[in-house]
Amino acid sequence: MKGTKKSLTEEYLYLDFSHQAEGCIFPLHTSVTLFLLSYCDCKIFKVYLVLTKESADSSLLKGAVSQDIEIQITSRQELPPIVQNCRLPAVVQQPGNFCRAGLAVVLRHTIQKSYEADPSKKDILELLGFKKTCLKACAEVSQWTRLCELTIPLAVENFLSESSEQSPAIPAEILQLERKLAEPVRVANDDKLRRQKLQQQTATRAPLTKGRAKGKGHTQEASEELAASSSLELTVAFSKLRVQEEPAPASREPAHIRKAKASDLPPLEHLFAEGLFFTLADIVLLPCIHQFLVIICKKFSEKLIEFPLLASWYQRIQEVPRVKTAASKCGIQFLLLPEFLTTSNEQHPNLSEVPNVEEQSDPLFIGGPRPTLTKLMVALHACGVATDMVIEHCVNTRASFVTCPCCYGFIQNTSKFNFPKSEQFKKTLSYKEHMILCRFADQTGVQLPPQRRLIGKQCMCLVDLDRARAAEERGYSVQVISMEPESCSPKNNMIVGVPV
Repeated sequence: MKGTKKSLTEEYLYLDFSHQAEGCIFPLHTSVTLFLLSYCDCKIFKVYLVLTKESADSSLLKGAVSQDIEIQITSRQELPPIVQNCRLPAVVQQPGNFCRAGLAVVLRHTIQKSYEADPSKKDILELLGFKKTCLKACAEVSQWTRLCELTIPLAVENFLSESSEQSPAIPAEILQLERKLAEPVRVANDDKLRRQKLQQQTATRAPLTKGRAKGKGHTQEASEELAASSSLELTVAFSKLRVQEEPAPASREPAHIRKAKASDLPPLEHLFAEGLFFTLADIVLLPCIHQFLVIICKKFSEKLIEFPLLASWYQRIQEVPRVKTAASKCGIQFLLLPEFLTTSNEQHPNLSEVPNVEEQSDPLFIGGPRPTLTKLMVALHACGVATDMVIEHCVNTRASFVTCPCCYGFIQNTSKFNFPKSEQFKKTLSYKEHMILCRFADQTGVQLPPQRRLIGKQCMCLVDLDRARAAEERGYSVQVISMEPESCSPKNNMIVGVPV
């Protein structure tokens, strides 16, 4: 039964516009957002392109913007005050007192609003992935959000600017994505799918064996077996996009399939960015990788051999329903890559043993702290480096802050922060010693012995004192205090800072 469309509050979407090249709008964050709007057929936003340069020419936008999207041009000075302090893209909800900023947050909001406007678009909601957590955590704690929101767009933009000169090296971020596409697929029903694949391969292998006896060519046999083995993954992936249930097996699996050891089961093919299913991560990567491949094919085609899995992903993503239509509306003309690059179904060993951070499941969580206030920032239970993100933003905008840190055990070096932070602590502690301090700072649970809890509390104070000293070095008066009673908060420390 089709859903009923709802009338929604009017919202304004603000996107940066610096220039246009190769039929693509820059920065890439803007191209990605416009591509998602086209893919979702979303018309619930009033879209504004914000000129980042006075000389930016907006008269050539027709080929790169879907005709279904009505766009207006504005300047940075004309933005609402709440948006002027944000990094675009940003969405403002009427009457203008609530703002969502940051690429991942805006894209997730676009998907959710598209579904709310038309609940029959359940396939759009599937872009958010398992438990609806795709790109939900902020870039400081999620490898995928960091890759999609920060490193890949920036790396591609830098590559495009450098490619006019000598032959540049392939960006490390592109090679990192290539390695991620080689990682084993992990899905909720992994064992069930792998047993189905084993049964499918066994059934396919039998007639091929007979054909071999009749003298058929080995190359054709291998390709047929390869196509058959990958058809299961494609069937499952596309049924997810069409919001269809997987067809139930007609009969019970044979005994040898049921009894097969997990180590003997064939691996699942890594079809899309995050594994088996097409998600928001693929939407983000497509405009970026397309622009990268345009330059590669034009000037440095010999480098294509360095990322065969990425080339295979680029070809496969064109088979996804509505992708080609959305791409053509946004001026993306897909490239025809050499055939030898698009037939690699080999599963490579896991090249990254670092486990992903568990994504949050709270539906109200919108992607971590992206503050817009300029006078005072309050952050309760700011997990790990989220506390440092808040303090950093406040120091940059000369705002006061009150923050209650949490999850000290998650504190680690990131692309933006290195620990210890203050000069005083750097002279005394190494990074490894600081990490040990953070691990002990997490040991304050009521179930622990009093002496252990006391040590944990002292370690908490030292970690927060380092944060306070770092802010003081940048012109702040900071105090580290404890809230009473201790039971009022899991971690009852509070850092209060005021610019001097």
